[in-house]
Amino acid sequence: MQTILKKAKDLLKPQPIASPKPIPEPEPVSEPPAVPVEAPETKPEPILAASPKTPKDLAEETARQVGLEQGDEFANVKLCKAQTPRNARMLYIEGIPNWSERCICWVKDANSWKPVCPPYDTLTVKYTGMATVDGVLQFESSDISKRNRLRRAQ
Repeated sequence: MQTILKKAKDLLKPQPIASPKPIPEPEPVSEPPAVPVEAPETKPEPILAASPKTPKDLAEETARQVGLEQGDEFANVKLCKAQTPRNARMLYIEGIPNWSERCICWVKDANSWKPVCPPYDTLTVKYTGMATVDGVLQFESSDISKRNRLRRAQ
């Protein structure tokens, strides 16, 4: 028991503190020699529009460049064979002069034109001056429905 007390007293005795190593002082910074610095040549950056053009804007601008104006009429424009039923008044057309993409034509009754078969596969259309959000040009038809065309032919 005495040995335990002796060990405890030895542990409780203050230990000598080792002196910390001195921190070396930083060397004074010498100023670098003055060298003339040439500014790099900057090229002027092109001025970008505030917002990028949408497909609608691009299609309308391209149509103007090609020469299409609002109100232009085109006769004997072909209806596309494949008509996707997106809207009861919408038909896809192709064959607009100077335009290779298919376009949309609005009619009174699109279902009356299906199936697309000659001689009822052509329309007289008028350009509205607009495009859809997807960049597809929009036209209107004066030929309202195939039924009216059949009546006029009799």
